Amino acid sequence: MKSNHKLTLLLFLLLLSLPLSGCLLTAQGGSGRVVYSDSTPPAHPQIKHGPPPHAKAHGLRVKHHYRYYPDTSVYYDTGRSVYFYLDSNGAWRMAVSLPRFLKV
Repeated sequence: MKSNHKLTLLLFLLLLSLPLSGCLLTAQGGSGRVVYSDSTPPAHPQIKHGPPPHAKAHGLRVKHHYRYYPDTSVYYDTGRSVYFYLDSNGAWRMAVSLPRFLKV
């Protein structure tokens, strides 16, 4: 009877340890899933926009801001105070002031 008690106790302890062994296997990569001890998932990672750090454009900032006038297809660079427009030949021109035939 005493050995029956030991066997019952051993089985009981074995059954209690099964959930813990599943967590240990999971933490060591056994089943490929993540188990949280307090059932609370971690905070969402910060989402970063733009190019990855190894890209050449990393850290590049916008240097120019343009205002567009759709009626005349003219761009105005607010930082440099210059206009960009198409001339009569279809080439882009840059000027401090617009020609008389263009009004914005």
